[in-house]
Amino acid sequence: MAAWQFDLHLLPTSTIVRRYGVVPIFISSEDFDSTNWWSSNVTVDCLATEFSAILPPLRSWSSNLRMWGEDDGNRVDVGFRDDSITEIFVRVDVRVLSTVFLTGIVKIARQHYLKVRPSNGRLLSPTLRQLMEEIHSSPAFRFVKDPAAYLTALEHATHSEEE
Repeated sequence: MAAWQFDLHLLPTSTIVRRYGVVPIFISSEDFDSTNWWSSNVTVDCLATEFSAILPPLRSWSSNLRMWGEDDGNRVDVGFRDDSITEIFVRVDVRVLSTVFLTGIVKIARQHYLKVRPSNGRLLSPTLRQLMEEIHSSPAFRFVKDPAAYLTALEHATHSEEE
């Protein structure tokens, strides 16, 4: 991950509700990593058409991964086994926020009843407003806004942890 990229996963609301009984505000890393989120009817081919409408296809390094966008820019990865999705991973290039890309992600998430889970574990409804608020409070945004200050703060935090 580049320092200017904001990462998130799309998760099916039905699986979240089945797992927790409600839609929580937070999913821990432990729960996220240990749960099979994708048992939904959404297929790779269906999503491929939709993601291709917002980003160009990207050559994948795996036969179980479809990719769109750019390695160091906006990107979508859909992992799958057979024709079943195992993961939808999105990277947002915060250097030049594309409302077209973000609106496309929000539209796809809404259409397929998906929630947005950034790497901090918060669970968001797929709205442009919530997504933009989360991006603007992210380390990636702080890095893009002032790289020198971000790196200085990171260095100070690292030294504090070592002491």
